[in-house]
Amino acid sequence: MKAFFAITVAAALSLIACTTDSNIKADIAVKAQTEVAFMGVNYAVKDKVVTLTGVCPSYKSKQIVLQTVKSIHVIKGVNESIAIGPVTLTDDLPMKQSVDSVLSRYPQVWASVTKGKVSLKGAASRKDLNKLLPALAMLKPAGLENAIVVPQ
Repeated sequence: MKAFFAITVAAALSLIACTTDSNIKADIAVKAQTEVAFMGVNYAVKDKVVTLTGVCPSYKSKQIVLQTVKSIHVIKGVNESIAIGPVTLTDDLPMKQSVDSVLSRYPQVWASVTKGKVSLKGAASRKDLNKLLPALAMLKPAGLENAIVVPQ
């Protein structure tokens, strides 16, 4: 009986902990750290809807990404435009993972990393942008291109 109660409480707490866009994005970021299928995939969250873009090397890896995201029970939906195509694992993988870790706190921002250069896209408040850019600069990318839209 105690074990059942403990499991029930743990399950309830995990659902409560993942109720904001930021928490959902952070959950995806953690899962993406251990799943190579996410290497060519970018993700953003707005109003509990996850948007996935990018490339997966196979249909199977695309399904892994979709299943991983859909396993987050509090999301309202998934918009995906993941293409099937070549994804080359390069020296950029550690930087991409570090950048995604920083971006986990910014649900509508995503980035691509090519030859150490970080290219940002999405939307963020001016306040968030003032925190985000220095945090990314600390990763010492080869370059930082900012195409983030700041809503008025």
